[in-house]
Amino acid sequence: MRTFVIVLLALALAACGATPASNLLPAGSPAAASPAAAIPTPAESPSPAVLPTATPPAATPTRAQLARNALAAHLKIPAESLRLESEREEQWRDGALGCPAPGQSYTQAIVPGYLLVFSDGMAAHSVHTTAAGFPLVYCSELGPVILNREP
Repeated sequence: MRTFVIVLLALALAACGATPASNLLPAGSPAAASPAAAIPTPAESPSPAVLPTATPPAATPTRAQLARNALAAHLKIPAESLRLESEREEQWRDGALGCPAPGQSYTQAIVPGYLLVFSDGMAAHSVHTTAAGFPLVYCSELGPVILNREP
C-alpha cells in the first residue's frame, strides 16, 4: 500500500511539472524550429520602465531639536545659540516631570521621559519631557514654563 501511494504521488508530481516552451508553440512556427529564436537579444529587449520617484518625506525633527527650538523661542534667542549639553532618560516620579509648580497637584504615577540640558554660553537650561515628547517643560528659576502641550 505504501509503495502504491509513493508511485501515485510521483506520477502526480511528474504530471504537474513544467512543459517546455517549444511544446506550446505551433509545429510550423519558426520559433518551434529554433529555440534560440525565442530569446530576445539585448537590442530587442524592451527598455525598463522609468518609474517616477517620490519626494522623500522631510526629516522628522528630533526630540532635542524640538526642545531647542521651543526653548529658543521662549528665551527670544536664536536656536543656533543653544548647545545640547546632555540628554538622558528619566523616570519622573509624578506628572510634574521633576519641575513642580507650588500649589499644583499632579498625577501620582511614574512617567517615563527625558531630561535635556542646553547651554547658551552663560547659563544652563533644563527641559523636561515625557517619552512621547510633550509637554516640553522648561524648569526656570521662576518655576516651570510649558513650552508645548502637543507635538
